[in-house]
Amino acid sequence: MGATESESDGAEHARLDSTSSAPTEFLKNGKYLLEGARSAMRGAPPALKASIYVTFVLAILGLGYFALPPYDSTKQFRGLVAIGVFLFLFMILFVLAFARLPRPKVSEITGAMRLALRPFLDNARVSVKNRLGAAVTDDDIRANVFLPVKVDKGGHERIELRMAPELCIKMQNQAEREVVFSPGTGATGHAFQFGEPLIAYRNPAGLRGWDKKYKISAAQAHVIDPELKWIISMPIRGPGRKTLGVANVDGLHHEFNHDVLVECSGLASAFVEMMSRLIMGE
Repeated sequence: MGATESESDGAEHARLDSTSSAPTEFLKNGKYLLEGARSAMRGAPPALKASIYVTFVLAILGLGYFALPPYDSTKQFRGLVAIGVFLFLFMILFVLAFARLPRPKVSEITGAMRLALRPFLDNARVSVKNRLGAAVTDDDIRANVFLPVKVDKGGHERIELRMAPELCIKMQNQAEREVVFSPGTGATGHAFQFGEPLIAYRNPAGLRGWDKKYKISAAQAHVIDPELKWIISMPIRGPGRKTLGVANVDGLHHEFNHDVLVECSGLASAFVEMMSRLIMGE
């Protein structure tokens, strides 16, 4: 969210998380690619679809011409040229088919949907509190969701990230609930812009650097709770894996080892993933 300092870079945190989830993410990405290819072929006009199949078959025939004996340099070269030409045509035609697909409409997180998401957000918060145990009170662990809002600034449209009133839990300070970030500022803005979760830590008094790292303005720093110690920021995804908002779980008063908060991040992220699935209707 705000005036925090990362004990390790967001990239390092993403790497730590990905150690256990990389195979799963690879399979997910392969699934999305396969579904995209199927949709492209289903949505292509018959003539374009036939052209794709023909060029692919011709490329296979070129491969056979290249691979079967007798072997001589002229024959092999002709086979390679045929393979290259028809694969290049296949790629162009497939891209044309894919470009004709209707782009998915991004679901807006409406008032009704926000209310449906609130129990998942609170479960994310409670899972972190339970992991930290007796060291924290219920009021020490907070949660919120920032959503993008399009605003017009002197004729130029820009995006601001604002806290959804229905998705603020244990956020007692009204001024803090009204803080605004832009993509790339604060831990919230970083998670929104780069689409990756991160853990950020507030520097002890007297240390410098957090304001430059997360581009926190003096006005933003002024309204953020002075007892804020750390924050876990997690992107909420919609159709096409587009980032629709950012869910935050943060802690007051108490600092914790990085490995403990990595574990907390995994617990909270499971509920944020459920939020994403609910938005996408899965």
